[in-house]
Amino acid sequence: MVNDLLDVAADRKHPTKRNRPFAFGELPIPVGLILEVALLAGGVAFAWLCGSPQFSVILALYFLVSNAYSLRLKYETLLDVMVLSALYTGRVLAGGAAANVPISTWLLGFSIFLF
Repeated sequence: MVNDLLDVAADRKHPTKRNRPFAFGELPIPVGLILEVALLAGGVAFAWLCGSPQFSVILALYFLVSNAYSLRLKYETLLDVMVLSALYTGRVLAGGAAANVPISTWLLGFSIFLF
């Protein structure tokens, strides 16, 4: 959502992205900012309820990297692809940590290859 909020002006000029809720004007930007804060609070609460320190660390790293991506890293061609792959892999790791299920090296290797 942060990425969409930051890209509203460019998205309004794009042939397909102009139909996104913020760019189209269907969802006001102030509502997006409120939703962003609410979703962040919900994520922190969920991490606390899971009781997994690993999940909390992965969630914090995901938050930092995804915001760095939205603010700057997406403009670096090769780094863009690598960061997106790392974020997708982080989702696999976060799922395992939240469910307290170990992630096999096979799943991790396949996921990294696919991403």
